[in-house]
Amino acid sequence: MIAIATSYLAQCHLQRARITTLAKDMRVSYTTVNRRLRAGGTSFRKLVAKERMSRLMAELESHPKANGTRLAIVAGFSDHQGAERFFKSHAGMTLSEFKSREIKDHV
Repeated sequence: MIAIATSYLAQCHLQRARITTLAKDMRVSYTTVNRRLRAGGTSFRKLVAKERMSRLMAELESHPKANGTRLAIVAGFSDHQGAERFFKSHAGMTLSEFKSREIKDHV
């Protein structure tokens, strides 16, 4: 179930990612998806967060000077403030701090 959910998230626009859509595509109930993910030690929300962080890091690696709007779009946020808040809560620093640290590390 986790592999299927991860694959679904990798293929969709994260703003539109819904557990109900995944359940419908799998022809099971929302409750079944939720229960199976919990049994695997995760949740749909955690998988979305993991996919967003993965997309942000990939974009930062390939485009270190990408602006906040571009990063937000790639990670499925409607604006750059959402991407900033998300990144800071998961990485412990802002996108700007991360970018400046990465530039220093590569010089």
